[in-house]
Amino acid sequence: MKKLKITALLLSALFIIGALAGCADKKGGEDTTAQAGTADSTPVAETTESLYDENGYLKDSLPEKLDFGTDINLFIWSDHTMTEFYVEENNGVGIDSAIFRRNAWVEDRLGISLVFTKELQDNFQAAARADYSADCVYDIYATYSRTVPLLSLEGLTADLLSTKYFDLGKPWWPEALTGECVIGGKLFYASGDISTNLLWMMIGTFYNKTMYGSYSADPAFSKTPEEMVKDRTWTMERFFS
Repeated sequence: MKKLKITALLLSALFIIGALAGCADKKGGEDTTAQAGTADSTPVAETTESLYDENGYLKDSLPEKLDFGTDINLFIWSDHTMTEFYVEENNGVGIDSAIFRRNAWVEDRLGISLVFTKELQDNFQAAARADYSADCVYDIYATYSRTVPLLSLEGLTADLLSTKYFDLGKPWWPEALTGECVIGGKLFYASGDISTNLLWMMIGTFYNKTMYGSYSADPAFSKTPEEMVKDRTWTMERFFS
């Protein structure tokens, strides 16, 4: 029987925690406190376990000592303009460095070695189908947006909710996405803070305030872009107009 493929990430949270922006909750949070007692209900010392690690990151819900002692083969789409999954070395440059540290942390946390195989975007679907029809070498399909629904419809992916360690309740899985993608109580793919697109596609808009002010007689210019951002009226339509 063919093994099913997990599309986005194996052991979900681990690719996210402690590496990329958007993961840390520096505000802290409530701790979980358990009070131990004896058979006669005599209270003893309380033990308190924080939900956050020493760096302020929300902990995952996996067992502390996991050691799978195996290779995890990831089939990733290659786009040189936006690195998401793999870099060869820690070059100390921004996002690349964070990705390298993240992967090294995952390997250490789980006792695994991550093995990446790249394929160009245009060839990704065909190569994934070929793998599934043959040896099923890859454990994870790390894919791009429109590919994963198609692979799921073809039966190439597994139900993430049926896997042992996938925790849909963790905040790095956005409810807006998972809520829409759960069909018949099953979830065949997911994305979240693993994606670096939020960083790569971050755009700044600059404008000439003096020139903008010269149009103050026009009602469309009664508010500055900053004011429109604050009152949530700065839309794409307004931007283009």
